[in-house]
Amino acid sequence: MTEKLSLEEKFRETGGKRTYVQRLFGRIARIYDPMNRLMSFGMDRRWRAFAARRLALGSGEIGLDLGTGTADLSIAVIRHSGPGTRMIGIDITPEMLELGRSKVARLGLQDQIELRLGDAEHIDLPDNSVDGCCSAFTVRNLTDIRQ
Repeated sequence: MTEKLSLEEKFRETGGKRTYVQRLFGRIARIYDPMNRLMSFGMDRRWRAFAARRLALGSGEIGLDLGTGTADLSIAVIRHSGPGTRMIGIDITPEMLELGRSKVARLGLQDQIELRLGDAEHIDLPDNSVDGCCSAFTVRNLTDIRQ
């Protein structure tokens, strides 16, 4: 009989929550979007559109998407914002960013959406360099929410 490990034990085994989350999303990257649609009954698109409208970036403004994954929220923001709006999406998972970059290029949005490898808990941007910030489904994966 195999003993089931607690989530905390899995975190310790893999070197911490950040490493666990990064590996998990790396493994599921290819099925993440379809599973998100399925598990939310397609509501994830409406949630992102709602968030994009609430962010309300104006023409020429820059937004930051923390935990961008495959860039769906960044894409929604661009679609609901004025001309010249740009997004910077950061994520810790290279596999998710690779899929996001392909999607952004396929949609012809590569001049408006820049995807970077980075950590939402340690943002590598100068202070006051973005006009708004958003995130979808990321907080649950942070190791230090206060940070």
